[in-house]
Amino acid sequence: MFRDSFKYYKSRNPAPDFSNVIDFESLDCIEVKKIEVHITGEQIENNFGLKSAKKWNIYELLDIPGLIFIQNPFTPNGQRYWITKCLKDYSKEPYKLNIDAHNVLNNETWWNICF
Repeated sequence: MFRDSFKYYKSRNPAPDFSNVIDFESLDCIEVKKIEVHITGEQIENNFGLKSAKKWNIYELLDIPGLIFIQNPFTPNGQRYWITKCLKDYSKEPYKLNIDAHNVLNNETWWNICF
């Protein structure tokens, strides 16, 4: 199901119809409920590069039960931290990569080859 949708939106000929895509920058066209954050206990946002939870924009999509969207909870430094962590740490063993099947890394890490 995901693969079919991915290929559909990636296609160029014919161009995909984006009318069913949810635009979180323009929430007036879908039914959402804004969720207010109620924090209890210790706050640890700074440890993870997150903005204060009180500043988060959290939405529940009423047409899709259970789907909750948090609009960019990261600080600029947190964004850089998590991007680097994903590219550097999660692109090597013990995690599986699509490129592993092609045996092109020769016991090196993807990060070290690229940078």
